[in-house]
Amino acid sequence: MLERILWIAKESRPFIECDSYVGPDRRHKNEGPPDGVPRRRDDLPPEVGDAQEPNLSQDQVDGLFSTRKVTL
Repeated sequence: MLERILWIAKESRPFIECDSYVGPDRRHKNEGPPDGVPRRRDDLPPEVGDAQEPNLSQDQVDGLFSTRKVTL
């Protein structure tokens, strides 16, 4: 346990303060993509282009995140 306490004391992680959490940044590992996965996607076109449909309204966006009861 002492080794863990010493490791925590030596590591310098940013301190986060927000509405739901206060403490050290829990995202302490940045290992990148898994082995065998390319680091950048090259299968997407470089240009996005113009929108094909109008933007969603705020009610439509909220509906995407609302909980729904489903029957399987």
